[in-house]
Amino acid sequence: MKLDSIEDLETYLDKFKWYKDIENDEDYDHDAVVQFICENVEMPSFYTFDEPTDVYVLHVEDDGKIWVTNRATGEAQHEEAYTNIEEAYDFTRTLGDVVFSGNVEFYTGEKGDNNARRRLGHLSIFHPETKTYRMLLSFTDTEHEWLAKSDYLSFLEAALRYLKKPDDFLRSWNFVNSHPAFWSRYKEDSNYWTTNDYARQVWVQPTKNKKGKLVFMLEAGSAVEPERTSHYHDLRLDVWAPSYNKGFVKLAALVNKFFHFDGSERENVQYEKSALEKLLDERTADLDERLKGETKTEPEENHLTVDTDVVSVFVLHDLVVELVFADSTVKAVDLTELFAKGPVFQEILDKNIFDQVTVKNGTITWPNGADIAPEVLYEM
Repeated sequence: MKLDSIEDLETYLDKFKWYKDIENDEDYDHDAVVQFICENVEMPSFYTFDEPTDVYVLHVEDDGKIWVTNRATGEAQHEEAYTNIEEAYDFTRTLGDVVFSGNVEFYTGEKGDNNARRRLGHLSIFHPETKTYRMLLSFTDTEHEWLAKSDYLSFLEAALRYLKKPDDFLRSWNFVNSHPAFWSRYKEDSNYWTTNDYARQVWVQPTKNKKGKLVFMLEAGSAVEPERTSHYHDLRLDVWAPSYNKGFVKLAALVNKFFHFDGSERENVQYEKSALEKLLDERTADLDERLKGETKTEPEENHLTVDTDVVSVFVLHDLVVELVFADSTVKAVDLTELFAKGPVFQEILDKNIFDQVTVKNGTITWPNGADIAPEVLYEM
């Protein structure tokens, strides 16, 4: 589903207007709205929702005893009643998802204080000794699905507003903050998605340009596929701007340039790569070839490889080499100071000879027999 124009967005969002129009009505049926959204919102292709886990009800009796029951069967999950709601909650989380029964409006502690209150599916527990609250969550997997799909609808509304006024800072900020390109999961097998919290993760650095004027540098990157539990630095989204506000406007424009509203990459986008991107492309290609074995190496059949062994060498410039070690560590090592310490290296100072470096017996060596202990190179 590619919704890339104002007309596409308005047409798609129109069929969801009805439930927002009745949100404040007395006959508002929340369960019906949840079902409608879960069944009708078409999510980005990367979004997955695992089968819901079992749901357990946490119920407080009039005498203060707390029971945990399976919502489907009604069976109690323990033999003796709990008297502490946090202990009951922690036990329930080991079983599956938690919901609070309708009677959990107030929970009375030992001192008779109303030290907890239920609001919007959460239970806030106040600890007077530390003057802190603990939030007990009661969302089920189905509610997580509803929240994610509701958030996607909210993003599409934000995208519509952004397209109508793309130079507005707040609209640009909201567009980036909830864009599906940046959605991530709490963990790989979780149904909990972070859908509207990316703006604060954008790296922002105030600095000065060559003329000494204050500028803001912004760095961002979409979620790493397929797990989507972390983000990478996308050099295409690097921004330099005279202010934070203008930086976010530029960032939003780049995000819209490279990504569809479902978070997928736009095809065949033309842009001029930066010098850093070109250099990284070259270095990555060189490294790929060398890791495939297309490098100057002379392995010994009887050599036992250890983590600090060198498996690949590449001359970068002067007396600087790039080394790949057996544990996949990659380092750029300047040998200038080391070569000044021993006469055996004097001959190698000739660039024509230095460039003949190869890998043998887990370290680098030259035609004159000079070599360097791999553990020394590893620590440099």
